[in-house]
Amino acid sequence: MVWAVVPCQILLVSGLRTCHGVFDISILRGLGHVGLPLIAMALGIVAHASLIPSFVDLGIAGVAVAFLLRSLLLWPLGHLFISRATELSLRQQLQPMAAPLLAAILMAVIVDAGLPVLVPLLGASFALVMGISIGGLLYPAILFAISPALVTRLVNLVSALRHRDRNRLGQLLGDTV
Repeated sequence: MVWAVVPCQILLVSGLRTCHGVFDISILRGLGHVGLPLIAMALGIVAHASLIPSFVDLGIAGVAVAFLLRSLLLWPLGHLFISRATELSLRQQLQPMAAPLLAAILMAVIVDAGLPVLVPLLGASFALVMGISIGGLLYPAILFAISPALVTRLVNLVSALRHRDRNRLGQLLGDTV
């Protein structure tokens, strides 16, 4: 199981960009720019085809590095597409990510610092389960400490979705119609 830790960590870091990319694609499609996400996906395929052979000698960790590099290489393109479609600056695009990203980084640092203590006490498998559980509890707590208004809004959104309350969803998402 230890051989999977590094590739998983690399893939988790590349997942930070994936979350933002999904949001970008939704914005572009919603504004009628359906071709731009296709261009980005095509370039992603080309990037994978180019990067994976370069890192395949490193095994699964090398493939994970190729995924991370692809996401980092395509990130500026995503920002360019959103800037052109919405006239939002890079700062305006990144600002909503600041609190969740800071919470994720702090959670990762705490969990990573705690795992060396947990492994000798609990064994690798149980320490990993504990690390995931602790991280799952720490992230919302840290996010709430950083931005209570964001957490409250997210809870309200989930509640409105669960109750299928379209009016409340419209209010929470800024629908002015």
